[in-house]
Amino acid sequence: MFVTLLLTLATILCIAAVLTLTFFVRSNFSLAMKKITAGKPQEAMDLLKRVVGWQEKHVPSLWQLALLNLSTDKSDAAIRYLEKIVKIMAAEPDKAGAVERWEVTEAQVLSKLAWSLSKINKRAEAVTAFKRLIELEPKNKEARFELSKLLYAVRDYDQCIPMLESVIDLDPAHTEAMETLSHAYSAKGQHARAAEVLARRLESDRKNVNLWIRLANLHRTARNNEKQVEAWTVVTEITSELDPNHVSATVQLGKLSYLEGQYDDAIQKLKKAETICPLEDGRTLKSVKYYLGRAYLELDRKDEARTSFSEVYNLDRNYKDVRDLLRESYELLSDDDLADEVNRMRMDDFADLVCKITKHLGYKISTVQTVSDIDVKIDARLEETGKDRIVLLYFQRGAAIDVGELTIRSFFIECEEKHVEYPLYFTTGGFSFEAQIKAKNSRLSIYPRRDFCEYIRKVRMAV
Repeated sequence: MFVTLLLTLATILCIAAVLTLTFFVRSNFSLAMKKITAGKPQEAMDLLKRVVGWQEKHVPSLWQLALLNLSTDKSDAAIRYLEKIVKIMAAEPDKAGAVERWEVTEAQVLSKLAWSLSKINKRAEAVTAFKRLIELEPKNKEARFELSKLLYAVRDYDQCIPMLESVIDLDPAHTEAMETLSHAYSAKGQHARAAEVLARRLESDRKNVNLWIRLANLHRTARNNEKQVEAWTVVTEITSELDPNHVSATVQLGKLSYLEGQYDDAIQKLKKAETICPLEDGRTLKSVKYYLGRAYLELDRKDEARTSFSEVYNLDRNYKDVRDLLRESYELLSDDDLADEVNRMRMDDFADLVCKITKHLGYKISTVQTVSDIDVKIDARLEETGKDRIVLLYFQRGAAIDVGELTIRSFFIECEEKHVEYPLYFTTGGFSFEAQIKAKNSRLSIYPRRDFCEYIRKVRMAV
């Protein structure tokens, strides 16, 4: 009898304890929710942690703690709570019946977990979470796209491509998925397939010049010249509306016309590109002049070919096969003959350059005389003072002055100083020079830098 009484009392006490704990859990959770509504997150977190201390598997509190940590960018703490919820849910035999008690679904938890892991670059864990989420929500295109981006980042194209295709199946207008899919095919070496996908993407954004340029380059890699021409033509049409001086499309179209044997058309396009190409874009300029020269040569217009090849030669003497082409345009057989002809052209250009620089410095030119193949002598008057001065400009045999990396292209256009007190530097014909007024005798000297001296040595110019 006494034992029965004790057991009954113990049972009553246990029930009371459970009821008391349940009351405290509910009341503290309810109060925490009110604190969240009132904009007091820290007080809410303290109450929720107290609840979890009493009942560690209280999913609603764990969920709210995860959300509060995410709202303050505390991803690591949020992930710990989310992972704990996932484990609790995985062990629950009656998930459908537990949802009402949890106040959150497994898919919602996995969604927050997957994106949180992705945000802090825990890619392997994020991939696992996204795959589980997609099992629960097969039509979740956002989860599929995020998973595909993670797979692309780790270069798992075999899984990435089908996932992206499934995103597009769910949403045929998903432009980001199309662009990523195009990149993925290209990364696998399937350039034609990449171009097909990108072309479909462009159907909804016909004015996107960057995508058209990428499409043109994909067609080039896939060796589809016809499609490449179509793409570059569209680029030209778009850029001519936005920027008449956009050069890249015109250059590419000119090259393609040359490669297809349409030499007159190539010349027309390349001449336009030559006109609008910025002077500082030496790489493009060389390419334009090179193909222009080749087109002229194919049409047996050797004088024009010679001019184009000479300009390339002066910009970069080792550019492709320009030395052989230049010799062919001159109908010369030896480097010595070539050097003599280039030297003659160089001195004419140099005399013209000397006059421009002299005028820029404030001198009024009286006479210009080419003294020899190394000197150009100018009689000039300094306009501000009216005092006669002689300005001698010359190449110095074998000299090379290392003037550092500073160069100013088109010295006589860009230099703003009226009087030159210190050395200034400029480039012309692809070579760098130093210009300096010497205070004692007012001599303006033009010294070729080392790159020009190497040029002289290699082609044996008699300077």
